[in-house]
Amino acid sequence: MAFDQTEGLLPATNKTYSVCTYTHAEHAWQGLDELIQRMKKGEKVKILIGTGHVKATCQGAAFEYILNVEKELHKHNVRDMAEITWISNEYQLGDFGMDGVLLSYGSNIMKSSEMVEMVFEDRGIKWILGAGVNKIEDGIAHYENLEGEQKSETYDFAMLIPAFSGHGFKAYDKNNVEITDKLFKGFMLVDADYTPKPYENWSVQDWPETYQNPSYKNIFAPGIAFAPPHAISKPRISKNGTSISPAPPRTGMPSGITAKLVADNIIDVIKGKKRITAQRLLWVIWVRHVLLLQGMV
Repeated sequence: MAFDQTEGLLPATNKTYSVCTYTHAEHAWQGLDELIQRMKKGEKVKILIGTGHVKATCQGAAFEYILNVEKELHKHNVRDMAEITWISNEYQLGDFGMDGVLLSYGSNIMKSSEMVEMVFEDRGIKWILGAGVNKIEDGIAHYENLEGEQKSETYDFAMLIPAFSGHGFKAYDKNNVEITDKLFKGFMLVDADYTPKPYENWSVQDWPETYQNPSYKNIFAPGIAFAPPHAISKPRISKNGTSISPAPPRTGMPSGITAKLVADNIIDVIKGKKRITAQRLLWVIWVRHVLLLQGMV
């Protein structure tokens, strides 16, 4: 969690919080509970939830959280005292870092952008899109939009997902020769196609099948450990030349699935069997899982 990539974005400071770890979430509840008590005393407040970096991902986690917060305010009978705003680097609502998805809703098929807009409108949640948050001050989020405008949004409580980065590991072989470039590109290299290419040439075939490192066959990297070959959402650049678009989603649902597949692969390697392959782009499964949890599909 690279909070340092956004100036002033630190958990439990500047009225901003995180839910990326248990401890962060505990602090966030304390902050939200204090805000609820203020609302019960008649104070109106502004809540800002979304992404806190131009390339932040895990929009799904923020989406879950904003709905949970909105429901919690109803529970305490203070929803009318809060203005809730979604801020995101997404070009459209429901992008989720993968250009959106199609969802079944009863007998109908709808775009995730339509679904999220419907949900937000129904709950009175405002939204700011194409926003690359670049600086946080006490109760103020500064951001650049795709029009190149420098804007700011005030708040009394904010939960903003930070940028994520690799650990910065260095690797050496038994002769002390550095082999970092064979193992890491921020995250671990696997059997993906990392050849730079324009968005129009991106393909599902670019994504890993076995999550196995091509140079060292005994090393696998399931879940968020592997280096994705490229973003999934169409990259977008502001009129100032700033890249403002989500990185590939990295979350628990596909992590659990790929971990099981890697475990099966390792068992087969040990037994001398041909390795099985993983289903690509499990992110769609994850988004549907999120929506099922919210009772929307």
